[in-house]
Amino acid sequence: MKRVLIALAVLLLPSAAKATTREDVAKRWAPVLHQQYRDEKDLFTAYDFDGNWVGNDNEESLSACTSGKKTCSLAAKVYFTVIETSSHWFVQYLPYHPVDAKVTNGHEHDTESVFLVVSKDGGGTGKLVAMETRFHLDWFTYGDGAVLKAGAKSVDGPIHVDANGRPQVYVQQAGHGFCGGYSPPNDLFPDLQLTCNHDEEPHLSGTGVVYRPDVAAAKPLVQDNQVIDAGYALEEIYTTFWAHRTEVGKGKAFKQAVDYTGSRCATLACPKQFGGAFDGDEGESPSGPWNQESGPGVDGNGGQFFDPAFTMSKRLTFPQPYSLDYCHNPYVGIVDACAKDAPPDPSGSQAPASTGPTTASSPTPSSSTDPTAPSDDASDSGCACTVGRHSATSWSLVIAATVLPLIAVRRRRRR
Repeated sequence: MKRVLIALAVLLLPSAAKATTREDVAKRWAPVLHQQYRDEKDLFTAYDFDGNWVGNDNEESLSACTSGKKTCSLAAKVYFTVIETSSHWFVQYLPYHPVDAKVTNGHEHDTESVFLVVSKDGGGTGKLVAMETRFHLDWFTYGDGAVLKAGAKSVDGPIHVDANGRPQVYVQQAGHGFCGGYSPPNDLFPDLQLTCNHDEEPHLSGTGVVYRPDVAAAKPLVQDNQVIDAGYALEEIYTTFWAHRTEVGKGKAFKQAVDYTGSRCATLACPKQFGGAFDGDEGESPSGPWNQESGPGVDGNGGQFFDPAFTMSKRLTFPQPYSLDYCHNPYVGIVDACAKDAPPDPSGSQAPASTGPTTASSPTPSSSTDPTAPSDDASDSGCACTVGRHSATSWSLVIAATVLPLIAVRRRRRR
């Protein structure tokens, strides 16, 4: 008995309540993507699937890869990043298509995306409360309309989840608009696939691929008139796209540099002169979510990416607590400043804070004077933030107070 109790104490004390990391949150809520398929241009892959971060050769590389003239990996990859306040995680997922194959205004690169708001209420990896999907030039918003009250816009429909509670998203063929419901395909002319039935659960018609995050990433072996499962890998935006943000110009990753000029740049260290639209020589290439229209409620581009707490507070009214102050947002110079033991701050409000994180008070990565430069600290997606009301330390004390006296009593009895 003594040995059993000692073993329990040794095993439990150091890890009694493992803190939830941002990577845990991203993995838990990674979406199931129902990809309608016309040809291999509809497959997700990595931006550098051809072995480089040159933007204007991706269409040519894809053609060479699919024709067998070039060997490259077309395994699916979804880029992600997690921004954190004391009350919520804001998770951006960016699946990447090398080509938008619409006839009317197709282009090299395609970066529709999925964005989640996850409340820390309830502990663990939290509770999914809102989702937005990028549908060409629009953001569709999903959640419980009885809980999320209308602000600059109202909820478009419910979040459809699979048996594991993961959000599901339908992805169009050719143009790749993301719909949280079902977008009836137009096989003759996909450019006219312009509707999203928000209340209808995502599913596929004819040929398609269901991408799941808990399946190993590999190039799907698509079969005509069948729906197959495939997997995708997750990789951080901060250590991939953001690490290449200064590579601007012909034959580089980005076409031109832009600034983020959001509503709260007086208190946030808003980034400047980073890559906006991708470099491409086929049509007008898009940007990632860091330079897309912010959507209803806020002005400028990139608000949902750089300042998601504020942007979503303008879009909808969330239940309290809802904090607007970041404890982790490396894109505006705030890195791992999350409280270790504190529960969500009930004093957070949806109104713009009169004071907030500033350049002077926000911790910055030590490897660079640029507050948004990748570093070992910032690229680590784990945060010491705890999700419940007790930290690993406090739980250790509870267990120590319970288990160790039992060991002592047992020893006295044996004497």
